[in-house]
Amino acid sequence: MKQIKILLYTSSFFFLLLLALSFNQPSLIFISLFFLFSPTIFLKNKNLTIFFLSCSVSIIYFVIYTFITFYETNSLFLSGGDDEFFYRSSIRLFENGFDIDSQILGVNLISGNYIGYLYFNYIIINILDFIPFFDTDILSFRLVKYLITSLIPFFVYKIFQNTVFRLTNKGILILLLFPQLIFFNYSLIRSSYISLLFCLLIYVIVYFKNTKIKYLFVLVIIVITAFFRDVSALFLLSFLIFYNLKFEKRNILFSLSIILLTIYSSFFLFSETAIAVKLSKVQEAFIDLSSSSNNSSLGLTVLLSKNPLMFPIKLVYIILSPIPPKFIYNINITNFISLLGNLSWYFISFGSAIYYININKIRDKFSYKISISLLLCLFSSLIIVLNTTMNPRHIAFLYPFFVPIGIYGLNSLNRVNKILLFVTLFTLAIILFILLKI
Repeated sequence: MKQIKILLYTSSFFFLLLLALSFNQPSLIFISLFFLFSPTIFLKNKNLTIFFLSCSVSIIYFVIYTFITFYETNSLFLSGGDDEFFYRSSIRLFENGFDIDSQILGVNLISGNYIGYLYFNYIIINILDFIPFFDTDILSFRLVKYLITSLIPFFVYKIFQNTVFRLTNKGILILLLFPQLIFFNYSLIRSSYISLLFCLLIYVIVYFKNTKIKYLFVLVIIVITAFFRDVSALFLLSFLIFYNLKFEKRNILFSLSIILLTIYSSFFLFSETAIAVKLSKVQEAFIDLSSSSNNSSLGLTVLLSKNPLMFPIKLVYIILSPIPPKFIYNINITNFISLLGNLSWYFISFGSAIYYININKIRDKFSYKISISLLLCLFSSLIIVLNTTMNPRHIAFLYPFFVPIGIYGLNSLNRVNKILLFVTLFTLAIILFILLKI
């Protein structure tokens, strides 16, 4: 582990230096130093090491993605529009002193459901304005997001340290290198910040002893999440509810079935409300956008099916999306890195499935409770996503929490079963690739 730490530290430094020189952005170095030394006040020993390693990995990914983006698009902005919109909106608010009448591209920023996210960006820019050579450029903006969300692996490690899913040094390294969430960190979309807020929520719920202080913090976190993305607050609230329910192992399948049925039925009870109408419009916009893409036919065929028997297939499809990985029909460097994230998520998902199949063997009540709560939170989030955006990005905030569970599930297999699993997944991938290319 010592050699790996030295490698990551030195690599991240030279990578960042190369980027700063290439784009004449010395502020990137000062920003990194600021974020690296600030947590030393609160974190010590192994906790601090995990944070430093997470920052190092984030910086390496950040530099790689920056060069790839610039090479492929001759621009530092990603395609799709969200990336540039959030950047320019944040800068506009910074320049106007968070003027409530600010508009960009004809959109009143205050009226959007992302006002909390923009205000957070506004605060960050004001803080960074004191850093030498700081400039409000897109690279500095992205680097800040990378470094802040480097706390996610740290909190995941802390949350699971007293469970059967506690991570060894190898497990910590897998969590740090897990590329699926890294992709969402690079763009300016809100998914990784939602994941960090979810980290804080779980940590507070599990480890804060004073009930009044605990639920005060929980309320604050849920409210902040609602201002980042309103529907995500429901996801966090669902975990809080499930964590406070009692589950008996002998009735677990029945309990899960009743709860999921209740969630699904409750969603349709509010189909005529203003919120439901708004979500319906979001889904229609998503369908129109996806229909205009040549590579979305498989997903739309599955997601838009009216056959009730397709419901479990829809859930699996969203969890494992994108299916197929974009690299298969659009070969480039960005999609290759995303492919690594897709493949790693497949293994983590299968490992998690193995754990939940054998969940009755778990004797530790705390591990059992937190894993069931996460599973129910995943399913309730999936049901909402299926009936709104149908975008798997909106469940990405949960990915890091299933890494320890997935590793535990894979480690529970003997060597022969592990080999069979890898061979089966590889064979299925080859068959899918051939079918799509014929």
